[in-house]
Amino acid sequence: MSGTPSGVMLWRATCPVHQIVIEVDLYDHAWEHAVEGHADVAPHLKNAKIAIEKPSAIYQSNTRQDSVVFFNHSVTDSIGQVLAVPVIVKGFSGIVTSVHFRTANYSGSLLWKP
Repeated sequence: MSGTPSGVMLWRATCPVHQIVIEVDLYDHAWEHAVEGHADVAPHLKNAKIAIEKPSAIYQSNTRQDSVVFFNHSVTDSIGQVLAVPVIVKGFSGIVTSVHFRTANYSGSLLWKP
């Protein structure tokens, strides 16, 4: 990644789909941003990591060329939206930018699905 991210690393996850990204980091400021904007994700810190380690799908971001979105379809909110974890990728490293719930019908290009 460009420069060293500031803040405290909350976790590092290894993605099984190595052609997309190998290691993904979540820093405290990104988690705080996610919880401030999406309070319903607060109890899902561990599930966000599982979305990276055992994704149910990975899509190309439809807003950023340098980003992908990991999904954990086993975790839903009260209206059935699935857990999504956007990640900026550079080389084989990534940094989580947010965590939120969204509809399962994502418009980005599907990169990987088990």
